[in-house]
Amino acid sequence: MHLQSKSSSSDDQGSASAEFVLLAIPLFIPVILFLIAINTLATHEMEAENLSRQSLRAFVSAQSAKEAEMRVSQILGQYSKLSGSRGDFEYAVSCSKSNCFEPGTLVEIKVRKNYSLELGFGLSKTMLVSATARGVVDRWRL
Repeated sequence: MHLQSKSSSSDDQGSASAEFVLLAIPLFIPVILFLIAINTLATHEMEAENLSRQSLRAFVSAQSAKEAEMRVSQILGQYSKLSGSRGDFEYAVSCSKSNCFEPGTLVEIKVRKNYSLELGFGLSKTMLVSATARGVVDRWRL
């Protein structure tokens, strides 16, 4: 009789472990999917911030509006091509003066793009990611 109690307690320990695994894993899967989605969104936001800074640098170093537009379009287009992302980035430029290329002019570039965020279980949501960079046209520009 003493041997039977030991074997039944070891069976209880095994079944408790099995119950934990069967109940806990399905609860962890949505948490893991949520964390992956948040990580993906944060990555897209960091990419947008980097692209807005790089676009601003290209814009303020250009000699004309046509050259600036070409440079910004090329940066955003190349990034889209290299990253394999679908769709194009949109950007908007605003300047503190009518001539954006006059030394001392404050230039602001806003870059934005819609991303499809996969939430798991066949669910997705479209998120707008945007970033803004501000800079001044160099006063010593020739």
